[in-house]
Amino acid sequence: MSDLSTEETGTEGGQKLRRSSRKRTSTRTFRLLSEDTGPKERKKKIIPTSTSEEDEPKAPVSTSKRKRNTGRPTKRPVKKSRSDDPETEVPIVQDTTETEMPVDDVDIPIDIDEEKGPRVGGADPIIITGPAARPDIALLTHDAQSQGKLEGDYLYQVLSKIRNNDLFADLVNDVAVQKPGPWATTVADHRTLPPDQQFPDEVLTRLGNVPDNVGVVVLDRSDFEGIEVEDESGQPYPQATYNSLLHMVDLGENIAGDLPVPATEGGGYWQYFKNTLFELCNAGNRTKAAAIDNAAAAGTLDCLSYTLACESLEADSEDRFDQLWVEVVRDPNCLTVIDEKGGKSKPLKATNEIKRMRFKNISTSRAKRLENNILVKHSAIYIESWKDNYADKYKAHDEDAYNRLIAWTEGDGQLDVDVAGRVAELTGINVQKGELKLMTNYVQAAFSDPQSYDPETKDDDTYGSTRKQKKKKSTKGAGRKSNRKTKK
Repeated sequence: MSDLSTEETGTEGGQKLRRSSRKRTSTRTFRLLSEDTGPKERKKKIIPTSTSEEDEPKAPVSTSKRKRNTGRPTKRPVKKSRSDDPETEVPIVQDTTETEMPVDDVDIPIDIDEEKGPRVGGADPIIITGPAARPDIALLTHDAQSQGKLEGDYLYQVLSKIRNNDLFADLVNDVAVQKPGPWATTVADHRTLPPDQQFPDEVLTRLGNVPDNVGVVVLDRSDFEGIEVEDESGQPYPQATYNSLLHMVDLGENIAGDLPVPATEGGGYWQYFKNTLFELCNAGNRTKAAAIDNAAAAGTLDCLSYTLACESLEADSEDRFDQLWVEVVRDPNCLTVIDEKGGKSKPLKATNEIKRMRFKNISTSRAKRLENNILVKHSAIYIESWKDNYADKYKAHDEDAYNRLIAWTEGDGQLDVDVAGRVAELTGINVQKGELKLMTNYVQAAFSDPQSYDPETKDDDTYGSTRKQKKKKSTKGAGRKSNRKTKK
């Protein structure tokens, strides 16, 4: 869970190589484990290696074809924006002021002695409580650690702030009330899935031990064996996801090269904060997401309506995140952390890089953000999910409707579906005409092979310029669903 500081980079001897969590085109980043310092703890380091292919160690590649069922079995690529294109960028007025929490003495030492207090975590969930009368949060970790070390951990600090800061009271309550049932029952239901669709047993055992008064669960996936980090094509899975079946946020370790600001400026803290907060916004939409899935499973939801409903719900989570993030960068509590290395209370600056982590930095227009999702093949994942999981059910329910859909994707006839009405019925969201047009044109053109179809090569103003654009990373770590594989 620790922040990956640039001070920890450099080649170390006697290290054991862990698999990389993402591929890079220039400098690849590998996570390393140092030699054991004791029977229960290991120190984590990250080493950016040389760009030379001859010198670069290779991460082990899994040949498993298994997929983990998460309620909506879809891969979630990291969204990117085209805001660097002057022809398509929506002007955003940026606040150039930097907010800093006033602190009289930033060097006040805080005792985070790694040996202080009892060991927590590991087989037993870490329960984050507080004085406020709201649901508690459970953090699941692979290894146990001392209470003193935990108090300086950035992920733990983020969860403590979300649990106890009034800014997040409504969100925490919304997530908690949508819990599917007792955690032990949720785990028992999950274990009825085929083995290759389940989380590793170590994760499920910890989740089953979570007390029922806990309303929010976050998994720190570091060091758990059996959770894949890349798909069969070598593409990285998102660093953060929301699992709708288990109602659990799943977080990977921060990656040094992807931090929004340098580690010395709290980059790891902000990365955990952004990823956790957005996935909780997704978790707050679980009931609506379940309505979409249930309709598709019943065979009553066509591919176009399914894809647009999923993307509309995604936009709703983005809007909620943006509203909260505006307050986060102004809040004194959120701007103060205990430094992981020095153990001192320190203020953080809300720099422009941090303020721009909102989705509105991609665009203030939902239609523009939807266009962005289409261009980076985010929407293609939903089409594939419908084809893989729900097409047969749609055909069995109404074969004539299914035949009309297939004919329509081949340019013959009309779909004859009230798509906007279905989206509003399932999500309560009224889609705009521009959004409906974008998705209609895209699904019709991409249906046969969503991953191969490239809207940027199509000479159609619906999808913007025909020339290739350099895409920037968005502020989003991931969405609410994943089909990350598991190894057995």
